[in-house]
Amino acid sequence: LVEDMGSMDVHEIVVSQATRGLLYAGTRAGVYRSTDGGGSWTPTGFREGVQSLLIDPSEPRSLYDGTESGLFWSADGGDTWQRLKSVPAMSVTGLAMDALGKVLYAAVNRVGIFKGVKG
Repeated sequence: LVEDMGSMDVHEIVVSQATRGLLYAGTRAGVYRSTDGGGSWTPTGFREGVQSLLIDPSEPRSLYDGTESGLFWSADGGDTWQRLKSVPAMSVTGLAMDALGKVLYAAVNRVGIFKGVKG
C-alpha cells in the first residue's frame, strides 16, 4: 500500500516509458506524480476528478486527462493544464494514442470516439 495516496479513489495510473521511475495517478482529487517509482506522490496542477489519463509516447512531458467536463492537456509534466475545446465538455472515459504519438483517440460518454491528428 502506498501511504501518500491514503484512501484516494484512484481511477487511472500511467507509467512513463521515457523517464525511469516517473508515474502519474488520476484520482477523484486530481492528478498526482511520482518520480521514485511510486514510493511517494505529490499533487500536480490539476485538481479535478480524473477518469482517464495518458502520457504522449512522442513527448514524455505531455499528458492528456479525461474528466467529467472534457479533455485537458499539459505540456509541462502536469504543472499547468488547458482544456482542449475540440472535444465536447462532456465525460471523457477513455484515452488512447498510436505508438508514434500522432493520433489521439478520446472516448466521450454518450457521444462516441473523437480522433485528433497532431500537426
